[in-house]
Amino acid sequence: MFFNITTQADTNFPNQQYFNNLCLNTDNGWKLKEDLGKIYVYKGLSFDFELADILDCNSGEHYGSFCIIEYNKHKQDLTVKTDRHRAFTIYTDNSQYTNLYKLPTAIWADDTITIDQNFCLSNKHHDPVGKIDNTITDYKQVVDWIYNRLYERIQAFVNTNKLPIKVFLSGGVDSMLIYSFIKKLTNNYELVFEETVQYDYFYMANSDTIKHSLPLGTQMHHWRDSCVIISGAPGDEFLMRNPILSQLWCDWHDLDLMQVIEENTNAYMYKFFKKNLRPLSQDKSLSGLTQTQLLHHLCNINVNDPQHWHIGNTFMFTPLRDIEIYKKIAMLPAEQGLLQILHAQINKDIIARNDAELLNYVSTYKNFESRKRLIPFYNMYSNVTSTCR
Repeated sequence: MFFNITTQADTNFPNQQYFNNLCLNTDNGWKLKEDLGKIYVYKGLSFDFELADILDCNSGEHYGSFCIIEYNKHKQDLTVKTDRHRAFTIYTDNSQYTNLYKLPTAIWADDTITIDQNFCLSNKHHDPVGKIDNTITDYKQVVDWIYNRLYERIQAFVNTNKLPIKVFLSGGVDSMLIYSFIKKLTNNYELVFEETVQYDYFYMANSDTIKHSLPLGTQMHHWRDSCVIISGAPGDEFLMRNPILSQLWCDWHDLDLMQVIEENTNAYMYKFFKKNLRPLSQDKSLSGLTQTQLLHHLCNINVNDPQHWHIGNTFMFTPLRDIEIYKKIAMLPAEQGLLQILHAQINKDIIARNDAELLNYVSTYKNFESRKRLIPFYNMYSNVTSTCR
């Protein structure tokens, strides 16, 4: 879901759409729709509706992972509209607006930008975080709420999706969590047992940028033919296991996460935290905030932490990218919140509700011998190449 708005063609992109002085450069997979007053160039997945049915929406109005670039024929300007969380950062050097190259100025998820024929920028703010609700603070209630949220969202996806579904399991709790729902709700999917990157014009022109400059660029799958891959991203962030955000959350609760992890060497996150945690400097402490202020601050960091997005004709279904899920977990009392931070317990409880056997294929530690744990699963399913029954 890459674009660059310029005044001339960017040859790193295979497609150009001209709107008088403005040139919209895109990768493959975008669609175009025109009505009396507007032209829409759009790409992605909406969790709530068919994307083609909500093209006239306001930015931030719907959940999903999509981008709608709207040309107003009367005003002759381009507006970049997205889902609630905007899965990418927009960068500019005042001669281009793009989500591919890292340029001097970043435009964050709360900004909707419009560019006119003189290449002047105007912006409109919205709140991607929303209200902080503390009505559910019990562990079981939170697990039930998240389960129902994911069940309804993934059920809607499998009922309306028209593209081939591919499932790649990393051996971690997040991809297995989403797979547990897919397996429960449909048998129309393909299990993928390799990291696939098929070259096309865009990937060949930008492979160094994709690998070295994009978040998780080395973990992208890419098929030239249209398909959707099921992703557990961004589970660490939106299921409250990100090292920095977990540390800030613990600090507010008067807990030293570096000390806590040393007392829980069997925790799923132990090795990952040992590698990535650093002492928290006093100037970064959020202990003086109210709980509502704390959550809003942490949520704002989360929604501006892009992870995965669509590339070419390969779309990524990322139902965990939902800030409401993070809010619910972050409102838990310290002892219950630590169950998720250390052990990914909410993930495991939900997986067990769908199919407890799948827990046998989740790695003991995050990112440690993850593929090895999948060997029995691979032996059972590696010959299934089209659909799972």
